[in-house]
Amino acid sequence: MYKIENLDELFDFVYGCSLFGCGGGGSPSIGTELLTASFKKQSTLTYYDIDYFDDEDWICTAFYMGSIAPQSEIEKEKMIGRGQTQRRNEFFLEESILELEKELGVTFSAIIAEELGGINAVAPFAAALGVKFTDSEGKEFIPVGETLINIKNIDISGLNPQVAQKQIIAMCDVENSLYGSKGAAFIFGPQKGADLDLIKKIDTGLRNLSSVVLNDLEIDISQLTGGGAAGGIGAGLYAFLGAKLQPGIDTILETVQVEKELSNTDLIITGEGKIDSQSIEGKVIAGIARMAKRNQVPAIAVVGDIGKNIESLYDTGISGIFSINRVAKDFQITKKNSKADLSLTLYNLFHFIKTISS
Repeated sequence: MYKIENLDELFDFVYGCSLFGCGGGGSPSIGTELLTASFKKQSTLTYYDIDYFDDEDWICTAFYMGSIAPQSEIEKEKMIGRGQTQRRNEFFLEESILELEKELGVTFSAIIAEELGGINAVAPFAAALGVKFTDSEGKEFIPVGETLINIKNIDISGLNPQVAQKQIIAMCDVENSLYGSKGAAFIFGPQKGADLDLIKKIDTGLRNLSSVVLNDLEIDISQLTGGGAAGGIGAGLYAFLGAKLQPGIDTILETVQVEKELSNTDLIITGEGKIDSQSIEGKVIAGIARMAKRNQVPAIAVVGDIGKNIESLYDTGISGIFSINRVAKDFQITKKNSKADLSLTLYNLFHFIKTISS
């Protein structure tokens, strides 16, 4: 067991995590800010070596994502543009963990902070499972974002057999490739606080990783659909663990067998906070649309905001798009009436269907 008992130790801890590739996205200053808030509440922070725990202990893997994630200045500007200027409180993650304990009826022995991405292309994770990365001098190392460029050879012969024998399905809700203008670094780097120079450096590293994977493993991940998901994790899981990449919504629909219910279905209603041209790229609404089109069932999207360039969505299987906002207003205003607006929109929708069916 180790303790952080002052702010200097806290600062060193955060930067140590960052150097070893497990510090999450964005600047280490964000991690420092978050831990400082916790430190001020309880004066001491405790962390443990993984060997401290028993195999039967419950460990919670927690990470921020989406609307509760720490925000870069770019993301803050986007939220302000949508009128989302306030959060309920600053302890979302703690509340979620306590609720999960209550739901499962267990007590977690520890929490492992996780980061989906980090532009590491799952290299540190793969190294922990036995994949060997070496540099031009034949020295083994664990690559992180800025050292991907140093990879010379990759050897997967030492991959943990328990993993190698499993079929792994990775659910990817984006279709970005590993590198390039629509790759992991250029698309997700700005969200993590990376400037243009760092983005170019990481992109070069991802290109090198792709080249070495092709040479040593004879696997082409250069244009893999979803390869850039979560900072390159899609490509890494595909190359190192033989994972199958598929949209998350397709996996969920297949698991709950929704398609079996469509034989007697007249209409599918789906929705999204904002629908735009990106909605077609692996998101929930795209999966629903594909399923609707396969089964020749009309699908309607009821949304909060309708963005630009949505025409292509009609080709995927969406039959109609309706917004619940009757008048364009600031989000802080519209949220008060969202329930009534939703009801009215659905009323108008079904009235329309009744009219054309009679």
